[in-house]
Amino acid sequence: MGGTSGMGWAAAKKFVDEGARVICVGKPNEIAIEDGNITTLFADAREASTMTKAIALCIEKYGSFDGLLHVAGGSGRSFGDGPLDQMSLDGWNQTMELNATTVMLSNKAA
Repeated sequence: MGGTSGMGWAAAKKFVDEGARVICVGKPNEIAIEDGNITTLFADAREASTMTKAIALCIEKYGSFDGLLHVAGGSGRSFGDGPLDQMSLDGWNQTMELNATTVMLSNKAA
């Protein structure tokens, strides 16, 4: 989950270098970066159906699902997260959904 930029993309490329075939999940507004054995599914990691779709795609495309690396997440500043004395409850909730709930959803699906 994740893997279309930054640390996630570097990890995906390393897995491919070691012989893996990878499904990356990226935000719907990102541009696909295809590289050999990497396929990108554009979907929202905060939706439970995204995780099951990614795993189903992996099984359909590669014949098995053997592991999960979750790197999806990010800053909640745009939602109102920030220093404790300044953050909004909505900012807190959206940041937790982005960074904690998505981990639970991906692990549950796996």
